Amino acid sequence: MNDSKPKIMIDAGHGGNDSGAVGPGGLREKDVALAVAMLLGSLLVSDFEINYTRRDDTFVELYTRATRANDWQAHAFISIHCNSGPPGKGSGFEVFTTVGETASDRLATDLFQAFGESFPYKTKRMDMTDGDPDKESSFAVIRRTQMRAVLFELEFIHTSEGESWLASPANQAACAKALASGIRRHFAKSAGETTALPTPDRKPLEIELLAKIERIRTRFAEELQEVRTEVEALFRRMP
Repeated sequence: MNDSKPKIMIDAGHGGNDSGAVGPGGLREKDVALAVAMLLGSLLVSDFEINYTRRDDTFVELYTRATRANDWQAHAFISIHCNSGPPGKGSGFEVFTTVGETASDRLATDLFQAFGESFPYKTKRMDMTDGDPDKESSFAVIRRTQMRAVLFELEFIHTSEGESWLASPANQAACAKALASGIRRHFAKSAGETTALPTPDRKPLEIELLAKIERIRTRFAEELQEVRTEVEALFRRMP
């Protein structure tokens, strides 16, 4: 790392009147995300400039989060969340970037690998079709930011097992430590980089078209899951 400390914007998902996903025992995603975000910042502050989109239980608009990172000229944006899905189903961690190949993919890979090393027993939810483990989506906070940006899902909060794991202060600290390790690993590799902007390998129009395709695919998958749930419920009611 050079003399100028890289600037990391840490985003705790949700907040205020937006609880995010809620576990069966009442654990709220916004609280876990904030706890891990603040722990992560404390682990990095000696070698990085740290800023937060929120430091307490307040709601911040998605575009405002991205604007704060852009105005601060952050070198990386890390959005922390807990996953959720169909009742009783889902486990493991995953990381998202926007559609296309950018510097965000390399950051996502370093975070994913560090998290996997810290939690080898956890399910690694990944998409290797383009050669790296990140999944691609058009989440506003990573689409509107002008630096390498990732959205990290720690674990599924809507299952009893996931909620119990996420509620543990020791596990929250371990999550922060794993993410910090990935960030340090990434910036040790890119110590000579001075720009906060990733360089896309695809043209903006192509990226936008791919993002639209991804949104359609996601909507279709959600609707298909709803149909499956309704069919299963129907069969359960049959004599």
